Amino acid sequence: MKPILYTDNMIQDYTDKGYWKDVSYADLYEQCAEKYPNKEALVDSEKRLTWSEANLQANRIALKFVELGLEKDDIVICHLPNMVELNLILAACNKAGLIYAGVVRTLRDEEISFISKTTEAEGYLSVREFRNFDYWDMIQRIRPDVPSLTNIFVVKGDVPEGAISIQEVIQEPLEERYSVEVLKKRQVKYHEVESISFTSGTTGFPKVVEWPQTARTFAAESHMKKIQMNGDDVIGAIAPVFGAGRSGFFFPPFCGAKTVHMEHFGGKRALELIEKEKITLPAVVPTQLAMMLNDPDFDKYDLSSVRVIYSGGAPMPTELAREIETKFGAVLINHYGGMDAGGLSACSVDDPPEVRFFSVGKAHVGNEIRILDEEDKDVPQGEVGAINFRGPGAAGGYYKDPKMTEEKWGSGWFNMGDLGKFDEKGNLMIVGRQKDVIIRGGQNIYAAEVENAIQANPKIVSAALVAYPDKVMGERACVFIVPANKEDEITLEELGSFLKGKGLSAYKIPERIEPIESMPLVSDSKIDKKTLKSMLEKELADGTK
Repeated sequence: MKPILYTDNMIQDYTDKGYWKDVSYADLYEQCAEKYPNKEALVDSEKRLTWSEANLQANRIALKFVELGLEKDDIVICHLPNMVELNLILAACNKAGLIYAGVVRTLRDEEISFISKTTEAEGYLSVREFRNFDYWDMIQRIRPDVPSLTNIFVVKGDVPEGAISIQEVIQEPLEERYSVEVLKKRQVKYHEVESISFTSGTTGFPKVVEWPQTARTFAAESHMKKIQMNGDDVIGAIAPVFGAGRSGFFFPPFCGAKTVHMEHFGGKRALELIEKEKITLPAVVPTQLAMMLNDPDFDKYDLSSVRVIYSGGAPMPTELAREIETKFGAVLINHYGGMDAGGLSACSVDDPPEVRFFSVGKAHVGNEIRILDEEDKDVPQGEVGAINFRGPGAAGGYYKDPKMTEEKWGSGWFNMGDLGKFDEKGNLMIVGRQKDVIIRGGQNIYAAEVENAIQANPKIVSAALVAYPDKVMGERACVFIVPANKEDEITLEELGSFLKGKGLSAYKIPERIEPIESMPLVSDSKIDKKTLKSMLEKELADGTK
């Protein structure tokens, strides 16, 4: 399927310039199986596969898709935690010419029903049960309203009647009945849609975004160059593969590296996994890193294998970044992109600390980034404006939604919804969200800036700034915090003194503080500020101080 956003001229132009290459993950798996047949490729808590084994099993799954009558460009929903089979299934979809809809395992009936109906999915793949939730029961509740959903695959666990067992499929020598050449004719071409993803949001249902294979391969090769990745590396998919851990699928097939999956995160378990598997490139979100650092036994683990920490999904507080590099003895890399937009930029291992800590690096070669004012004019270097983007790293527009695609991309540029500025060397610095600005007495308070400063306090694990109304100032700032120690009482006065010491202007200092046990989330790393605002409104109505 051709991406809704991509024109023939765009495909030809980026291909001629060398940004897009005729590369497919179907072919990369075949090449790794030939070059590194006995080298470990995929590992989780229950299974270890070499590249030859992984490719064979991916082929068998792909041939089963064909045998069942799934047609090229049919959509299957992949609703899995991090595990070996996740990589096999995504590779199989690429080989069989199917489009996979990757969704994080925490989604439930309402979201899966919406996704199934919107995409008219023909297949659904998940485990039978995970962390006390029965995925089979859920999909049975949904199926009556989704007539297209004819093939239900159970990846692991008891396989109910009417389901197809992936474990049985990978044991079946389908290559003896069907030629894998059948797959060559169907596999996803480099400029075609290979997957669709779903934006996380706080209102309504998620937007459905098309992802061409070119956007994936372009970004993967650029990131790998920036982190100097090679076949000896071991990627730790600590964050979900359908989130900040996506490098666990997209990077290794280029060089025959290994992916180690973490099915469910825990700070101590992550440290144990890094030590056991000698992970060199953990893919994480900042919250996970903070939880690892806070483990009382952190210093007892051998983390010497780690050379680059690959962080994404949320802004990284500067002081946390410094502590991470010091304690891990590794380089921390930030990168920047959007689920609607694509991958824009990333830092490099060669960048000095002040670049890696305070910016998201330079644009991937070929990408263009502009900082615009309210009249869509470029602002001078060093001034804040809206971040706009276009280039070969772009997503493919919105699935079957030309109206929204035109609305968001009609100018030829995508407004990220973020505020940023360039430093004197062309590095992009994120200041905050356009919609996450508190206007106090006519002065702008950028939430991300204040949150990062607050999270430099060792007594605070997480912070989120929200506005509340004021008759005099219009708005004032309230900060919700998660204390590192539940016993600690952090006062406004103490916090204000700390922030003044960090050089924060007085008007930016929060005027209300709300300690909570944990932040409400709308994804694995995105704080749900709508819920926080509702909590604050209730307390204000109750007169709580």
